[in-house]
Amino acid sequence: MKKLIISAVLAVMAGTLGARNTVGIIVDRDTYSHCRTQIDAFEEQLVSEGLNVHVESREWQSPEDVKDVILSLAASRRNPLEGVMLVGDVPIVMVREAQWLTSAFKMNEDRFPVFESSVASDRFYDCFDLSFEFVAKDTDHDGVFYYRLTEDGSQTLSPDIYSSRVKVPQVMIDSGADKYDLIARFFEKAVAAHRENNPLDRIAFYFGAGYNSEDMTVWRQRPIQYKEYFPGAFKKASGNRFLSFRQQDVMKKNLITELSREDMDLFQFTEHGAPDVQYLSPYGVARSLAEDLSNLREKNDSIAERNANFYQEDLINVHCNPRVVILNACFNGSFHNPEGYIAGVHVFGPGKCVVAQGNTVNALQDKWDDKQLGLLSLGVRVGYWQREQTFLESHLIGDPTFRFSGNGVAMEKALLQDKPSTWKKLIKSADPRVRSAAVLHGANSESAIEFLKNDTSLIVRTAAFNVLRDAADGYADEAILLALHDPFELIVRQGCRFAAERASAGRDSCVVKALFDVLDNHKELLRVQWVAKDALSVILGREYFDAEVQKIADTSLPDGKRIFSIRPFRNSRYPAAAYAIKDVALDRNASPELRKVALEALGWYDRTDFRSGIAEALSKAGAEETDMPAQVRCELGKTVKRLLR
Repeated sequence: MKKLIISAVLAVMAGTLGARNTVGIIVDRDTYSHCRTQIDAFEEQLVSEGLNVHVESREWQSPEDVKDVILSLAASRRNPLEGVMLVGDVPIVMVREAQWLTSAFKMNEDRFPVFESSVASDRFYDCFDLSFEFVAKDTDHDGVFYYRLTEDGSQTLSPDIYSSRVKVPQVMIDSGADKYDLIARFFEKAVAAHRENNPLDRIAFYFGAGYNSEDMTVWRQRPIQYKEYFPGAFKKASGNRFLSFRQQDVMKKNLITELSREDMDLFQFTEHGAPDVQYLSPYGVARSLAEDLSNLREKNDSIAERNANFYQEDLINVHCNPRVVILNACFNGSFHNPEGYIAGVHVFGPGKCVVAQGNTVNALQDKWDDKQLGLLSLGVRVGYWQREQTFLESHLIGDPTFRFSGNGVAMEKALLQDKPSTWKKLIKSADPRVRSAAVLHGANSESAIEFLKNDTSLIVRTAAFNVLRDAADGYADEAILLALHDPFELIVRQGCRFAAERASAGRDSCVVKALFDVLDNHKELLRVQWVAKDALSVILGREYFDAEVQKIADTSLPDGKRIFSIRPFRNSRYPAAAYAIKDVALDRNASPELRKVALEALGWYDRTDFRSGIAEALSKAGAEETDMPAQVRCELGKTVKRLLR
C-alpha cells in the first residue's frame, strides 16, 4: 500500500495520472526479493519522468509465461507499452529456422549442435508479428528454450517495443561477486544516471584491427558522420575522440584510460569479437627482423595476444564510465553464453555505464552499424534507438529507458505512433538527425530518390538509400548508380551490395559499367573494392557458379552434395541458380529435406526483379500439391512471404 501511495504522489508531481506509456520490468522472484529496494527506487524514478511502470515477479517456467505478461501489458490503449526489461533469470529463447533475420549468421542447423546453430534472441518477446513453435528445453543450459520461426507470422523484423537484458555475466560471479549485489548496484547507478543533467557531448570511437578491410576512408569519414549525429560533441576538441589500432602498437591501456574518463557519454567499438573478447590490436606481426626472431625464440604470441585485447577478466575492475557503450562486433552481447559475455562486464562493472549494445552471434561488417545513432543526442531513450536495429542478434544489456538530456519526447512519440502525417512534417526539418528519421520512416521511393540525389547530409542520404534498397522497385538501378558515385564510403559499399542482391541487372547494364568504374577509380576504398568484385562475379557469373548450378540440377547426385551446392547461393544471388533451385523446390520426387533447403535459399532472392515470378510459381505449387509434406509446405509459406515482403 505504501508503495502505491508513493507512486501516485510521484505521478502527480510528474504531471497527470492520465494516459502514460508503460515500461514493464519482468524479474525472477529471487532477484526481486534480493533487489526489491533498488528496483522500487528505479520504478519511482521512471514514474517521476512520466512513465507507468509494471513490475512482474515470478518463478518463470517458460518463455510463453513471460510473453503472456508482455502481451497483456501491450493490450492497453490507455497506457501503451513502450518497452520491457528482462531482469535476472528470465527464460532465454534460442531461435531456429530464421537465419535471414540475422545480419550474417549462417550455420547448418542439421549438422551442428543445437546450442551453436540457434540464435539467442529477445525478438521472441518484443516483435509481436513473429510466430514461433516450441521445439525443446535445453537439458544442459538452465533457462534455455528452443523455438522455430513458423510460416504463420511475419518473416521480417519490426519490433513493437524495445527490450533489454539485465543479466550478470557468469565470469563476474566466478570471480567472487554476488550477482544480486551487482544487480542492486546496477539499479542504483541507473537512478543516478537518470538524475544527471547530461547532454550527449563527449564521445569516443575505436576502429579495431582487421575490420572493414582496415580501410582508412571508413575511419576518416566517421568524424564527418558523427558531427551530424552528435553536434554537441564537436563544440570543443575535448568532446570527441577518434581512435585507431594504428595509433600505437598496443592500444589496450589507452582505451582503458578513455573508458575511465568521468565525463565520457558514449563509446563505440568497431572491431572483431567473441563472447569473452574484444579484439583490439593485431598481435604476432613483427615490425623488424629482430622482433620476428625474438617472437620465434620466446614463443610469446599468447602473451602478445593477451596484451593486445580486452578479455572479460580485464574489465571486471575497470571503471567503464560511458553511460552508453556500443559493441559493433561479433558475439560481444552473448548473454546466453555460460562463461559470460563482454557487454555485461561493461554494464555490471564498477563504472557508470548503464547500457550496452551487443550481438549474440556474428554480425555483418557491411551493415549500417550506427543506424539513426543521432537520436540519442536528441534525448531519445536508448530503447527507442534500439528498435531501429532490426536484426535477430542485436540486443541491449542494461537500462533501455536511459536518455541523455534533451527534448526527445516528440521524436519518441513519432517513433511509437509512426503516423505518416507526422513524418511528412518532420521530413522538412533542418536538423539532419530528424530529417534522416523522417526519411527512413515516411519516404516512398519517389521522394527517397530525390533525397539521395540532392540532400547535403550524408546520414539523410544513407537513410534514403536504405528506403530504396528495401523497396527494390523500379527506382533500384537509379539508386545503385547514385550510390556508386556518392562521396560517403558506406553508401558506395551498400550500393555494391545492392547490385549483388539485385543480380538481374545483366551483363550489359549500366550498373556493370559503374561497378568497373569504382574498381578502376577508387582503389583507395579497400572494402568497396572487395564488395564490388563480389557483385560483378554474381552479375556476370563465373565458371564456379555454373558448375554448382549443374550439380544442383543433377538428380543422380546424393542430397548432401546438392544441398552443399545450394547453400552458397543464399549469399550470391546468381539468377541461373535461382531457377535451378526453384526446380528442385517444386520437384515432387525430391526428398523433403532437399526441397526445404531449396525453398529456404530462394527466400534470399527478395531484392531481385524476378522475385514475384518465383513467389507466384511457389504459390501455385502449394495450391496444386495437396499432399505436400508438412515441412516443405511450412518452408514454402515462409519463402513466399519473404519474397513478397
